[in-house]
Amino acid sequence: QCYDVPAPGVGITCGPCPIGYLGDGSNCADINECSINNSTCQQVCTNTPGSYMCSCQVGYTMASNGMCTDIDECMGVNECQQTCINTAGSYYCDCVTGFQLDSNGHRCTVTHACPMGNNCSDICVLVNNTNTCFCSPGFALGADNKTCNDINECDQSPCDQLCRNTIGSFRCSCAAGFQLNADQRSCDDIDECKDASSLNDIVLCLTSFECFNTKGSYLCTCPPGYQNRTGLCQANVPPEIKGSKTAFIVKVGEPSAYQFSVIDDRDSYDVGVVGGIPSGSNLTNDQGIYIFTWILQQIQNISLTFYAVDSLNATAQLSIPVLICACQNGGNCTLNGLIDVGIKSVVMMCECSKAYDGTFCEKDRNGCLEASCYTGVQCYDVPAPGVGITCGPCPIGYSGDGTDCTDINECGNGTNGCSQLCVNTNGSYICSCSAGYKFAPDNYTCDDINECILQTSACIHICNNTV
Repeated sequence: QCYDVPAPGVGITCGPCPIGYLGDGSNCADINECSINNSTCQQVCTNTPGSYMCSCQVGYTMASNGMCTDIDECMGVNECQQTCINTAGSYYCDCVTGFQLDSNGHRCTVTHACPMGNNCSDICVLVNNTNTCFCSPGFALGADNKTCNDINECDQSPCDQLCRNTIGSFRCSCAAGFQLNADQRSCDDIDECKDASSLNDIVLCLTSFECFNTKGSYLCTCPPGYQNRTGLCQANVPPEIKGSKTAFIVKVGEPSAYQFSVIDDRDSYDVGVVGGIPSGSNLTNDQGIYIFTWILQQIQNISLTFYAVDSLNATAQLSIPVLICACQNGGNCTLNGLIDVGIKSVVMMCECSKAYDGTFCEKDRNGCLEASCYTGVQCYDVPAPGVGITCGPCPIGYSGDGTDCTDINECGNGTNGCSQLCVNTNGSYICSCSAGYKFAPDNYTCDDINECILQTSACIHICNNTV
């Protein structure tokens, strides 16, 4: 597995080597399990690329559990003329009374021959002074105990693979890709890759290929990291991923989509998201154009990396910066400012309409902070999505809409209660009396002052008060 080092880093990192190989992932060497005693073989271990094969010594066969069990050579056809005695991994021959084992260890020679004129068709031995008939190897005594008939040894499957019966014997042979062992019965696989001389020096695989031996045959394969391209091993090239945009803007609570394409005209590939498909998302393929849709429910610290891996595990990755748009109430996200929520993603700043305020336009904008009513008049914000303010009534003594208030001239419009003189003031008025008058208790009506009673006149003799 190949992994791209995310920017600003450069290069790649490799996953572990395949099973049976050792290295850093960039360079892998076959482990010889046989030489380090790391195999499960009981007897013979043969190393193969990335693995190993177990086999058994001569005289043993491999059971289904992988263990080597002794072959009973005495079962069925064997080379003993008369008696066969099995041993571990081998056997030996013996003879019945009247015979002795000759120097080859297989055949028996007569020690007491019958007189001439006996009725045996092959061999006659004097046993307990009685003529007894025997047959040479490859023949069996008939029902008359005199005639020897050919034995079809092939019926007893003496050969590892192919068997042909002959008069008095049989002959084993092997299928193509195998060779007959010295025992003339068992067959061993021909390692065509190792022993090309057995094939008359025929060039098995082209130069760029590697030869891999199989049971009875061989395969021409490309080295790791290479593929067969029209008869030549060529270096495998990872797929190419191209994104439609340099960043993915995700709107919270709304469907958001990102498109990318994968190009690999030489191999099949799989596409996915590193770490798995996030909750609430979906990845679809439309003729090589991949569409990633996502409904993000809340602000979170997230990363997004797409990958494409081919059949040889060559991998390409595309890491996309995620810009989260969490603006509410029709607010617009802007790149003029970013709110950092972690190393993986950022939240975009919001431009709110006049009716809303707050980091994500989640609050009603208080219009009274931006506009005002006339001094002393109560200001009321218009609830969003409305904008602006409304003002309460003007103060007493003023007229207007609350935003603008004008002093009422009570002295000029006749709405005052003064009986004589009226002086207008801001929001009100003041009454006064002419000379020779004073306010009545109501502070509006003026009463005549009797200067004579108050003795405030300039008269010396008689004082007459006037209005």
